[in-house]
Amino acid sequence: ELIVKLTKILHEKKSKITRLREYNCEAEKKSYYGQKVSEDFERKYAAVVIDLERMNMDLQKYISEIQVYCQQIAPGPSLAAMLAPSHLREKCHEEAALLVEKNNNGTVTDANTIDLITDLTALMLQVKSLSDSDQNAYELSVLQGTMDQI
Repeated sequence: ELIVKLTKILHEKKSKITRLREYNCEAEKKSYYGQKVSEDFERKYAAVVIDLERMNMDLQKYISEIQVYCQQIAPGPSLAAMLAPSHLREKCHEEAALLVEKNNNGTVTDANTIDLITDLTALMLQVKSLSDSDQNAYELSVLQGTMDQI
């Protein structure tokens, strides 16, 4: 039932966003040509923005309820949360290896030193990635795992 409500709101939100884009284009055209937007247009625009705000609150409520339900049927960390750290670690290590290879230019030739530089670069990329997101304890464990490897 919650998923159905969530899906309906998402479809409705998509159509409101499309309408808002159309209104934005219309407002930009009027602004470009020095025309003033009508009060009716402003009311319609404001109504869409208010509807979107209400939808976002409803979506957040349903998502929270779904998360509670998921915790009830599968207590403990989710598989996705447990896999996220290793996925992030691998992704950052691959990116670090590419960065080191691209920027080394033969300056460092010792394989152990290159590995250390790659590992430390991967650690910095992980810290950056985690600082840009809402991390949980499982995602933060990626840092400990990386430091243990180094």
